[in-house]
Amino acid sequence: MLISLLYGDSQCLLLNGNCSCRNFVDYIKAECKFEFEGTLDICDENGTLLHLPNKPTMENLAHLLIPRAIYIPVVLETKRVNDKTVKNFSPLLNDWQKKYPVLEKKLKHQVEKGKRPAESPPKSKKDRMRPDGSSPGESPKRASSNRLSRKK
Repeated sequence: MLISLLYGDSQCLLLNGNCSCRNFVDYIKAECKFEFEGTLDICDENGTLLHLPNKPTMENLAHLLIPRAIYIPVVLETKRVNDKTVKNFSPLLNDWQKKYPVLEKKLKHQVEKGKRPAESPPKSKKDRMRPDGSSPGESPKRASSNRLSRKK
């Protein structure tokens, strides 16, 4: 199950999402040579964060990721300013404001509230199913002989 990660100057990294959360994040940091303070998360093109820092390190991410989807790395920072906790985010994609203009609004909502935006829930496996009942990674199911025979 492969996904694409857009970062830097529209560079694309192809990733296998069928692995543990820890391996996934460590591989992204190593391959993209990210140096930052804060925690790394990723969001889809709709701005839905996956909340990777909150996942168990050995959890397999295959159920969270949509095959062949495009994701963007995001750095989350928490700072104390005047006895208040301020949460900031910064996508690690140059010119992200031009490519994804609604991303800022959706990320800001999630970072401040700690929730996913209501207008873009993650797609479930059922939503990704083909009309014949097979998933995108499988070959289409063949019609059974019961469906082909007519009742008289």
